[in-house]
Amino acid sequence: MYFESSDGTPLYYEDHGVKDARPLFLLHGWGISSVFFSEQIPVLVKNGYRVITWDWRGHGKSKWNGSLKKMNSKEELLEIMYDDFKTLKAHLEIDMPYGVIGHSAGAGIGISIALANPEEVAVLGILNSSYVLAETFAEKAVWQMIPPLLEVSFTPFVQIPYKLLLRGSIPLLSLALRKPRKKVKLWIEDFISVKRQTVIEELRNLKQYNLLNDISRIHIPCLIIAGQYDLLTPPRRSRVLHARIPNSELHIIRNTGHLSMVERSEEVNKYLIEFLKREFPPNR
Repeated sequence: MYFESSDGTPLYYEDHGVKDARPLFLLHGWGISSVFFSEQIPVLVKNGYRVITWDWRGHGKSKWNGSLKKMNSKEELLEIMYDDFKTLKAHLEIDMPYGVIGHSAGAGIGISIALANPEEVAVLGILNSSYVLAETFAEKAVWQMIPPLLEVSFTPFVQIPYKLLLRGSIPLLSLALRKPRKKVKLWIEDFISVKRQTVIEELRNLKQYNLLNDISRIHIPCLIIAGQYDLLTPPRRSRVLHARIPNSELHIIRNTGHLSMVERSEEVNKYLIEFLKREFPPNR
């Protein structure tokens, strides 16, 4: 299904579960789409929740209108994402408290939504995320190199063998993750289909964010999940989030990286359901 953003961009969304059940918005991360929540959606619906996802501009099935091209301030990306969220919420006519669960950059958007709507957001889930993209000098140096590397990686000379390699890895990934090959193929195809302009322009803006001074103002129940070997958003940042957010709980998933909700979906789902049933129990 599609809804139209305030500037006319068609954005793809999915709405699962009973319409009058307690709503949960699932926000995907940078460079991927909502298909990476495929392990969480049926479990949350089965436990009595209405689950809503949408693909950001230029991600998944959503269209791209070049709206990020001329950005030069960190506020603009958040404003666009937040405006799209409000438009979707109005489109669905949701007028009850809701939960927000975000992965990676999606959790950063979720934090911003929770800060802007303390009376509406009932619970917050932060999966494999951080309050800042790069903090140390070494991290900043590495992330400075990413945009030019991305430019090179999107050339046909690199893209063709890269896509062949990833598609060829599907059987092995299916075995390692113990997931159906069809589902793994869906994740891989989604990952390699993201548009060059999308990831590059978003990254230029994401590098500017630092929510450290804001997170202590979050007083709603908050679930924080980190991957033990996550190099993009390392567990030490999740510990800082846990220390700064008063009403939070932290779980570090062993032997996982940046996609804990895929790598150890059963464990992540267990923590999600326990947290939600305690802090935002289903109304049906």
